Amino acid sequence: MISQPPFYLDRLTLLTGATRTANEPSILKGRFPAWTSFAAIFKADESPAQGPYLVQIDLAVLEGSVEVGLARPDDKIADGWLLTPSEGRVTATLFARDLSKIDALVLRSMTDQPLAVQVFSVTTNPLAPAILPSMERTLTAFYDLRRNPASFDFSMFLMAAEIERHDRMLEDIFVVFLPPDHNARYYLPGGYDAVIDAGSRLWRMENILIAMLSLYPNVQGHALLTDRRQGYALNAGALHAYPPPATSDEIPIHLDYQRVLSCDAFTPGSAHRRPQATAQGLRYAQQWLEGRAKGRKPVTITLRQYGFDKGRNSDLDAWRRFLESLDLTTYFPIMIPDTDVALSAPPPGFENCAVMPEAAFNLGLRMGLYASAWLNLATNGGPMMLLMLGSNPAIIYGIHNAQSDFGSRRQLETVGYQMGQQPAFCGPFQRLVWERDAVETISGEFQRMAALLNQREQTS
Repeated sequence: MISQPPFYLDRLTLLTGATRTANEPSILKGRFPAWTSFAAIFKADESPAQGPYLVQIDLAVLEGSVEVGLARPDDKIADGWLLTPSEGRVTATLFARDLSKIDALVLRSMTDQPLAVQVFSVTTNPLAPAILPSMERTLTAFYDLRRNPASFDFSMFLMAAEIERHDRMLEDIFVVFLPPDHNARYYLPGGYDAVIDAGSRLWRMENILIAMLSLYPNVQGHALLTDRRQGYALNAGALHAYPPPATSDEIPIHLDYQRVLSCDAFTPGSAHRRPQATAQGLRYAQQWLEGRAKGRKPVTITLRQYGFDKGRNSDLDAWRRFLESLDLTTYFPIMIPDTDVALSAPPPGFENCAVMPEAAFNLGLRMGLYASAWLNLATNGGPMMLLMLGSNPAIIYGIHNAQSDFGSRRQLETVGYQMGQQPAFCGPFQRLVWERDAVETISGEFQRMAALLNQREQTS
């Protein structure tokens, strides 16, 4: 990789929002209410060659909190860094497909407080595109772990990529994971890191994200990168890439939700490939049910018993009372506990309910059990994304929850839900229940769905 001569501050033209200090020209001080642009940063004596490029900005934030990025002509940000004084002098590495089409280096204050930034140099380095073999008919989907969580929200990303693949009439999907770094931004509420620490995120990466790939039939491979520059090179060489650049203000995973929830063509029976159980997952689940169900109809109950955002947790007393009312000669209830408490003793009142903690740890087995069940019941939580997007009979309670930021009306409407309505992709045997899991709600919705399923059995 050959480096071009650095573009020092004397090559920059400051447009708006800040002034240079008299004693140190490299220090910029002021208030930055909007993006502040340094024009002509890439306008050297000769026009730069076609990209892609790595752009490295050597700087230090002296006061305040700032985001640094590259602005495209339509004000899209290709990549961004959030910096504070505690990080000292750093080199922010950004990715540009074509320097001749980039407007400027931009800075934005993240607070209303005065900002002081010292910029030492800006260097551009040509980056050779990396071409994956036989990708002419493949969508390359980039999941950036700097800006996206290691959570079941990944299912929405994969479904959005599947919709994109279908729209472009491509054959399959290849997923590239861009690694996080110290500048990772997860857009999650305070207190999240106290429960989901670095070790938990690594476990989720290995046991949720990687495991989930096998549940989407059109995902044919993946790359787990250790260097973000590798991802930039693959992005530059991809014939068909997803997602498009997002503005700095947009939360990437929200765009995936909006893509899926607004797709009127994604309906029951459409050609979109939904998440589904693997053949081996089905075999293991049916092996477990054999000799236990004894001719009864398996009904799974997935509980949320999580240490974060406890307002969304299952009402255990309501589920206990529902189990007491269930005819155990007809139904075989199976509890899937929350993963974080799966190895603890079941809660009181669930003695007559079979428990399958293995499904809490193995995603393939979980999906195999869901596919083998007569009906799946659950409190809204992460794993329920797969039930929602899949095609197995299911009732998911507590979509709207005023006690939770994630379940608030504002948040639901932001990501694309229409309050009180069923998404277009829900089939006749899938039901999103907006109300909390009170026993009357659980029982009433169960009876209505049971009647539909029994009617289907009688007419098939």
